[in-house]
Amino acid sequence: DTATTEIYLFPYTTLSDLEPVEAFTRARQRTLAILDSCSAEDLAASTAAPGLGRVTVADIVAHMLAHDTERLGALTILVQSA
Repeated sequence: DTATTEIYLFPYTTLSDLEPVEAFTRARQRTLAILDSCSAEDLAASTAAPGLGRVTVADIVAHMLAHDTERLGALTILVQSA
């Protein structure tokens, strides 16, 4: 999908300091708009994920939150050390 491609295929070494953050923000805003439209039933829907077994949409959202929190912490450390 476009959001994923935008984040993962960026040539980060050629970007200004804010471009990766702006790309992440745009992608996350699209994701949040989709999630905002989900019902409780949608969030409870499940599928089989390779290596994880059965997961719900809510499980994936929780994983995204943990991942974002970890990455933002790493970015904070990086910015503070600059």
